[in-house]
Amino acid sequence: MSRRSHSTTSLTISRWLAALASAAALVSVATLAEAQQRSSGEPSRALATTSYVRRVIDSDDGLPDTQINAIAQTPDGYLWLGTRRGVVRYDGLSFRLYSPEEVPALPTGSINSLSVDAAGRLWIGTARGLVVRERGVFRRIPAAEVPATSVWEVLEDRHGGLWVAGSFGLLRRDSTRFAPVPGIDAFVYSLHEDPAGRVWMAGREFLGSIAYGETAPTVVPATAGERFFDVIGDGAEGIWVGTRRGAWHIDVRDPRAVRVIERLATGDPTFGNEVWTLTRTPTGDLWIGTERLGVLRWDGQHLTSYAQGTTPDPTWWLLTDARGRVWAGTAAGMLRFQRSAFTTFNEGMAPSSTWSVRGDETGTVWAAASDGRVFFLDGQRWIPRLPYAGRNLASSTWPSGDGGMLAVYDVNRVYRLDRQGARDVTQSLGLRGLSVLSIYRDTDGSHWVATDSGVYHAEGGVARPANPAWGLSRTEPPRFIQRDARGRLIIGRPFLTIIDKGVATRYDSTRGLTHHDILAVLPDSDRIWMATADSGLYLLRRDTVVRVGRADPRLGREVLGIAKDDLGHLWLTSSFGLYRVDANDLMRYADDPRTRVMVRGFDRADGLPTTEFNADYQSQLYTDRAGGIWLPTYAGAVRIDPRAVSHDTLPPQVHLERLSVDGTEYPVDAALRLSAHPIRVELTFAATNALVPSRVRAEYRMIGVDTTWRDAGARRTLSFGPLRGGEYRFEARVAGEDGDWNPVVASLALEVPLWPWEYPWFYPVVLALAVAATALALRLRLRSVERREQVLSALVVERTKELEAERASLEARVQARTADLAREFEERKLLEQRLVTAQKLESIGRLAGGVAHEINNSITGVLGFTELAQHGAKGNAELQSDLDEVWKAGRRVADITRQLLAFARRQHTQPIAVQLDVLLAALSRSLQQSVGERVQVSIDDPGNIPAVSADPSQVEQLIFNLVLNARDAMPTGGAATLTLRHVTLPALRTVGDMTLAAGDYVTLEVGDTGVGMDSEVRARLFEPFFTTKEVNRGTGLGLAVCHGIVARHRGAIEVDSAPNAGTRITVWLPAWQGDTKPAESASARPVGSETILLVEDETAVRQVASRVLTLLGYRVIEAVDGAAALSLAEKHADDIDVVVTDVMMPNVSGPELVRTLRERFPRLPVVFMSGYAGLDTAALSELATLGPMVAKPFEQDTLAAAVRREIDRRKTPAATATVAAEPVVPGRYRP
Repeated sequence: MSRRSHSTTSLTISRWLAALASAAALVSVATLAEAQQRSSGEPSRALATTSYVRRVIDSDDGLPDTQINAIAQTPDGYLWLGTRRGVVRYDGLSFRLYSPEEVPALPTGSINSLSVDAAGRLWIGTARGLVVRERGVFRRIPAAEVPATSVWEVLEDRHGGLWVAGSFGLLRRDSTRFAPVPGIDAFVYSLHEDPAGRVWMAGREFLGSIAYGETAPTVVPATAGERFFDVIGDGAEGIWVGTRRGAWHIDVRDPRAVRVIERLATGDPTFGNEVWTLTRTPTGDLWIGTERLGVLRWDGQHLTSYAQGTTPDPTWWLLTDARGRVWAGTAAGMLRFQRSAFTTFNEGMAPSSTWSVRGDETGTVWAAASDGRVFFLDGQRWIPRLPYAGRNLASSTWPSGDGGMLAVYDVNRVYRLDRQGARDVTQSLGLRGLSVLSIYRDTDGSHWVATDSGVYHAEGGVARPANPAWGLSRTEPPRFIQRDARGRLIIGRPFLTIIDKGVATRYDSTRGLTHHDILAVLPDSDRIWMATADSGLYLLRRDTVVRVGRADPRLGREVLGIAKDDLGHLWLTSSFGLYRVDANDLMRYADDPRTRVMVRGFDRADGLPTTEFNADYQSQLYTDRAGGIWLPTYAGAVRIDPRAVSHDTLPPQVHLERLSVDGTEYPVDAALRLSAHPIRVELTFAATNALVPSRVRAEYRMIGVDTTWRDAGARRTLSFGPLRGGEYRFEARVAGEDGDWNPVVASLALEVPLWPWEYPWFYPVVLALAVAATALALRLRLRSVERREQVLSALVVERTKELEAERASLEARVQARTADLAREFEERKLLEQRLVTAQKLESIGRLAGGVAHEINNSITGVLGFTELAQHGAKGNAELQSDLDEVWKAGRRVADITRQLLAFARRQHTQPIAVQLDVLLAALSRSLQQSVGERVQVSIDDPGNIPAVSADPSQVEQLIFNLVLNARDAMPTGGAATLTLRHVTLPALRTVGDMTLAAGDYVTLEVGDTGVGMDSEVRARLFEPFFTTKEVNRGTGLGLAVCHGIVARHRGAIEVDSAPNAGTRITVWLPAWQGDTKPAESASARPVGSETILLVEDETAVRQVASRVLTLLGYRVIEAVDGAAALSLAEKHADDIDVVVTDVMMPNVSGPELVRTLRERFPRLPVVFMSGYAGLDTAALSELATLGPMVAKPFEQDTLAAAVRREIDRRKTPAATATVAAEPVVPGRYRP
């Protein structure tokens, strides 16, 4: 290829300014305000402005990073965003971030530029070099080709050459390599190819160009302080350049003599306002992204600002997408600008909402607000003509017929309005005294008036009620009155009444109009469209009413107003939104309800300020001379330009983005063969390049499962499964809200392997084999039958004999089974009797536990007074003998009470050091007597057995129960052996169903030579009421009581037994940890001279205790309950040495009394007395922390020893040694 050398041509800034002075005009942002002030006065021209919807997309929408440095759109419809964190893909609803952590080819997350070439490749300019994304793969261009510094733009020219601009200057690549462009070694920010094929470059301090085949560029240097940031074409033979102080329009037909056509100043000449980016739309508008003014639009005459807020964010990038929308990347997110057919007019009216908009005969637009004010529109601003009337007093309006507007004001007055003022015409119309709701001027100049008492006709200054023969309601005010093209008078509510030549026809539910509240009508040629308050849209045609609102749910609700545009569309307003529907579609639906009706909704995304619309009594929507439709809303008056509505007929593009099979991700290729049958297949697709992404219609199908297209709704992730073996094809298609389906569908073929039985030939082959096998079996069977017949004939006689024998045997078995059933019924009866017996015993146990307390208190008095009498009867042998018998009887009662408490499981454990060897020796004779002569009881004592921590009485009961259980296991006699062992556990050990801690234990094993037990009996051995004995021979409580006693002693019990091998039951009890030296027997009762506070609510017990303690030398102060004790303690505070108190007392219990006294006397000795069996373990533990307890009934020696021991324990060791001779010192126990 030959190269031509061109010299560099320079054009100084002074020549630019000279050209500007001769051929350009300076335009500033203020032009917009000036243009708005220069109204022509003609409404149609004043309203001919272009509206754009501005939408902010930021982190609330899921944008990963809000600084958008670059934007590009690839041919597949995706938008790509360059941020500080990487590249972001956007489908209109969701974002996908490609960060350097995920994509190693990205050298940094800071993205400077994005460009798309003719092949659809995405070129990514970063702060550290160039990256390209091709066929879904990111690839970094080596630093040897493109330096690893800032890349600002990539351009592909018409010849396929690639140009790269950056901080290194300009590079050009042919088919093999990149090479620097000579003479360009400074920053280059932007590139553009003009229609002549020249590549223009905007550099930091120059503007240059180079044509294909040239080796050196033509450069235009800037003056000091000037900068060039972006360059784009103007659609002809010029370019627009973004500079430090504005946008320049330059004629570049002669690159060596460029000429500035115009310059748009965007800021102060001194400080400037950088234009970072430029773009042009298909309509020719120039969009400008600036540093301090945000986004601007130049339409050739006006410069419009779209900045919001006092300090707009800098705009780094502008892009016009395939639909003509403008996207702006800013420092705080992304903006989208979309042309809108809606223009809101609320200047001069705010903050009131609008209830009606109508035009008069001159074309002047009038609006009534919710507070009674009425305005006319002067250019872009509303001018009031009626003042404030009050909240919710919107005026109803109607053209006056003479270039003005009639307005019903504050219900009882009617005004005629024009641009010059307002005039009260209530009297002249004959309407004084009527509550007017709306007014309609008829074609003959008369007026029809809707009032709260019905319809009136005002003519010649007189208002008369409507013809009663028309059947109009006088209680339900009419909603509207008007005439159709045929001159018929139409009155709405209730239902619809049409008066034609004086004859009234009522359309109600009998004629198909099922809703009575008609809000508005629209006469349309030979048909009438009707809007109702709750049932939607109706059509009256050929004297038949059809509810066409059923065609779509949005048309079946409230409709406030109806208008029809020049394109044949009906526009419907409601409190819920604005809808457009083709009138011809609705008429076809009226003939055939299977007809599909396309309804398009509009909301804020289309430029509406609100989706809530209003209506006055007349409710008709106004259409101006230019075809614009006016809508009353809560945010002001809105004008629709129906021809400017962007038709969403260009279908979006659909793409598959994700495939997951049973939780495993797979690439989305054209086909996928699976290795197993999937349980769940998930597919995610996206619709790109949509006009309004949230309104895209999407359908899908899985061929192989169902060929019917199914609506996806708002879902973009779909699930299928489980899938059988076979071939499947997933297809998804999308369409705009009111357009056709895109013929290009997204598809994915799936092949699932077949099991043998899923092949088409499997069942025919199996069936054929089955038929052949059946035929063969049949032939063999026939031969076998023939042989069998011969054998059977010979066996008939023999078999007959066997049957006779079997019959006899069967009869015998029936008789035996009958006897078995009788025995089973008898056993069941015995079990039921045993259950009743056990329930009775349980009731007796509860009763025993309940009366034990009363018995203990009573027997305490009996035993106490008996002992006192015994002391007094010394020398009288006969009386002494009688008293001994009384005392023995009392002790038996006490023992019986203890047994009752043990039976009721209400006996509390009072562990002391117990020598089991001594106890067994003492019980040996009693044990032998209890088992009888046929069972020999022996004791194996190895000696040196430590004491155990146990309650002696409960251990006795435990031993007797185990020995008696051994006796019952040996009905014919045998031997029972009791063996003692000392065992030390080094660690935790599980014994039976208990876990024992490490330490010393004594085991008591009771073995017998009886019948033993099987595993089933062993498993239930300790269950209450379980027994293998006959009825009335036992309750099943003995071993259950043993288990409970062992558990209360923190021990364990285990059983070793087998049928006919005897039984060994081993009890583990913890060894005593304290001093086991036996207490020395006192030759006499311990005496004293201290003062005792005795508290007992039972008189007998209190008297016995008082006399015993008094006889021992103590001074006793008696109290009948806890409250009395507190009072006495206050009086004798310095005298009391010990307190002896009952536990359960009215008013103040024993523990409460002690805690109160201990607040003053922390070391005061206390001895508790209790005969109550209902205290749980926690209550007993709490008592133990307060003082020792003497159980009722008690012997005098027991009480005396407890009192003396508690007093001595509180003294000093020195004082304890001489306690008998030392007098009591008052207050010695105070702190």
